[in-house]
Amino acid sequence: MKNTKFLTLIIFTIFLISCSSSPDVMDTAIDKQKQLDKTYEEAVTKSQNNTSSKVKNTESSKPKSVEIIKAKNTESPKPKPAETIKAKNTESPKPKQAETVKAKNTTTDQSNQDKLMIEIISKIKQASMEGNLQQLDPSKLCSAMPENTQYMCEQKVKMDIQPEISKTSSNSYSQGNKNQHIKPDPNSKNPCASLPKEAKAECEKGIADVRKENEASKAKAAAEYQAEAAKYAKNFDPANISKIARFNFTELNNFSRMSKLRSGVGHDYSSWTSEHDPSGMSCRSMKHYFVPKGVPRENSLYSTTPHSFEWMSTKFFAPMDGTISTVLYDDTPDGREAQFSILSSEYPGYYVSFLHIRLLPGLVLGSSVAAGQQIGTLGNEQAWGEIVAEVQLSRDSKVLLSFLQVATDEVLQLYKDRGIDSVEDVIITKEERDANPLECERKTAAGWFKGSYKYQENIQFSTWVFESEDNWFFFKN
Repeated sequence: MKNTKFLTLIIFTIFLISCSSSPDVMDTAIDKQKQLDKTYEEAVTKSQNNTSSKVKNTESSKPKSVEIIKAKNTESPKPKPAETIKAKNTESPKPKQAETVKAKNTTTDQSNQDKLMIEIISKIKQASMEGNLQQLDPSKLCSAMPENTQYMCEQKVKMDIQPEISKTSSNSYSQGNKNQHIKPDPNSKNPCASLPKEAKAECEKGIADVRKENEASKAKAAAEYQAEAAKYAKNFDPANISKIARFNFTELNNFSRMSKLRSGVGHDYSSWTSEHDPSGMSCRSMKHYFVPKGVPRENSLYSTTPHSFEWMSTKFFAPMDGTISTVLYDDTPDGREAQFSILSSEYPGYYVSFLHIRLLPGLVLGSSVAAGQQIGTLGNEQAWGEIVAEVQLSRDSKVLLSFLQVATDEVLQLYKDRGIDSVEDVIITKEERDANPLECERKTAAGWFKGSYKYQENIQFSTWVFESEDNWFFFKN
């Protein structure tokens, strides 16, 4: 109990001593706090002044004051704002903004240079396509670039232009690239002189190719001109007709008669001549028909009389050297037959035309034939032999003649052996036909004579056409 009382007394004594000394302690604490506050405000003011100063005031001068404050106030709560100030000052926002602006400007300048370079490259490509590479001036192309980059730009442009010139030159003059813009002038003494060395060989080869092509084109044009010229007669004199037929066109022994020029046999055949009547009131056949042997002279017996031999066995021949032209084919019950002409290779514009012929295999449009060469047989069993001699004056004008008018004396003798005294025996003159016109239909291209079995059949007319010497020359044997 005594101990308890003693302990209580000691505690109470200590309490009294503490209460008597606390005001001084509090005053001292307050003074220290005010000093810290003043030091803090000075540090803040100094930090703000350093932040607004020029870039030359380096960041190393700023943190020192903050570190002093931190050192003086290690045990005080105030250093926390000072540490925030240190962090803000350490970041140095102003220099970073300047560096950012500088970086942006550098990026912008580079972007503009890139755009300019793209435009320059585009101009080079365009000039290459248009063939104007030689006219490009690198200094002008690079004039918009910054001065410190112009020299490098010009060197790059020169390096870009040179390959394009070589490439264009090579493509222009090579055989496989004939449609390029730049082409050498084959008439120039040295068209390759202005080209780069690496393109010169290609240029010279191209020149040789162009000249070769020009020569080939000229030769082709000359051949085409000659071929076209061969189609037409340069001059035609009715009193001096060329004798082109050196061989008879068929086996004459297989026929018994031949129709006369301008007869009424068959249909009108005068198109593209001066004798053609578009109205159909004065028509005429300007070709010869040959009737096979064994056919009766009487018109009424024709359809009931059998053939005395196979008509399709009759052979046909080329009367002269020439070329087969204008072939037209037609299918019949007996097979395919053709209508075609042979153009004389010796006499321009002179033709002999065949109808209803079965051409021998291998003979087609453009085939060359020689006089006396067999070219075919009669095309069908119901056809007669037909032959036309013509002189082509122009594309839409020709003269039709008797085959005997263009035959040599040797060929003509074959007909004289069958009773013909002269060519006039198988020709009705134009004047005679004009005086005794024959009407024909114009509904079809054939132009069948009026009164024939093809058009408004008249027995009296058909009999006259088939039996009369007005239309035929009958062979004596």
